[in-house]
Amino acid sequence: MNISERATANIVPMQRDASDLNRLREEWRILAKQWVQADSRVDELEEGRKMLLAELKLALIKAGSKLGAAEDEARISQQFKNYVRKYHDAKRVANDLRIDMKNAELAYWERNNAEATERSERRMSR
Repeated sequence: MNISERATANIVPMQRDASDLNRLREEWRILAKQWVQADSRVDELEEGRKMLLAELKLALIKAGSKLGAAEDEARISQQFKNYVRKYHDAKRVANDLRIDMKNAELAYWERNNAEATERSERRMSR
């Protein structure tokens, strides 16, 4: 085998479904929408947490507690603990969706780049 025969590219096209890139793009879009909704829920819960704490403190102050004691009592109340748990669960869901969305984005761009590389290699082998 001479040098020119070894230098000739032997390109084998990638086997792919014609709708693969569209499917990946759609998965990415759906996950992005789910993440936005989950992130919005976290923001709502964060604002609600501040309002709940204020309401609990106000009720305790009206019942005769001092401001510092009312805040401490409000923060250790079961109602506030349950709300904070719900907030953190929602945040975990949003973070998981964000990771899934980023992975879908990476898969889309990896596939897109692989197809571009394949096209470029085919052009160079002509």
